Amino acid sequence: MKFRDIQLLNSGKYSPEKLEQNIILDSYWENVRNQFCIRLPEKFEFLNISKLNIKLGNFEGNPFEEPAKDGIAVYKRDDYSFKEFMALSEIEKYHKSLFYIEDSLIKLCIQFNLESMIIEIIKDISRQIRDDNFEYKKIHKKTTKWHPSRKVNATTELYFTKSGISASLNILNKSSEVLSSHVISDSKTWEYIWYQLWKGYWNDNKFIIEDKAGKQVFEVNAF
Repeated sequence: MKFRDIQLLNSGKYSPEKLEQNIILDSYWENVRNQFCIRLPEKFEFLNISKLNIKLGNFEGNPFEEPAKDGIAVYKRDDYSFKEFMALSEIEKYHKSLFYIEDSLIKLCIQFNLESMIIEIIKDISRQIRDDNFEYKKIHKKTTKWHPSRKVNATTELYFTKSGISASLNILNKSSEVLSSHVISDSKTWEYIWYQLWKGYWNDNKFIIEDKAGKQVFEVNAF
C-alpha cells in the first residue's frame, strides 16, 4: 500500500475554544503537511499505511494504532501544548510542525526496524522543506496541456507558500518562452485547488479549466 498522506490533529473534546485553535493551527500544519506529501516518492511504502494521523494531546500507553483496512493509522504524541506552540516565532511554528511529522515517522522506523534508507528519505524530504524555506513550486498536470497544433502549451503552476497555495497559468511557446501569464487563484487550501482545478482542455484557441463538477472556473484566449 502506498503511503500518500499525513496529518497533524489537535486532539481533545470539541469546544468553541478548540475550534478556534484548529483554525489558527491549520495555516501552519496544512502547509507543512502538503509540502511533505507532495515530495514523497511515487511508490513509497511505509508499514502498510496509506495515511498517518498524528494526534497531539495528552495520551498514555502505546502511541501507535495499527492501520485499519483503509490503511489509516494513528500515532499519538504527548509533547504538544497549544500555548507553547503559539509562543514560538512564525518561522519556529513551521519548524515545529515539521518536527512533529519527521520525528513521528522516524520513531516508527526505529520501533519497527525499518531499513535505514526509509529514514534517509524522511530526513531528506524534511531537509528539502527547510532549505526551501517552506515554499515549493510544482506543475499541476491535470490542467497543463499542449494545444493540438503543438504551437503553445498551457502550463498551470502551483506555488506553495506560508499563506497558502497560489495557482497561475502560463502560455508557453515551443521554446518554453512565456507568451502570457494569468493568475487563477491566490492563497487557497489544497482542498480548494484539488476541487477547482480538476480538468483543463483546449477549445479552439481558448484554454478552459473546469472544477470537479464540470463547471467552468477559468478561461483564457491563448492566441
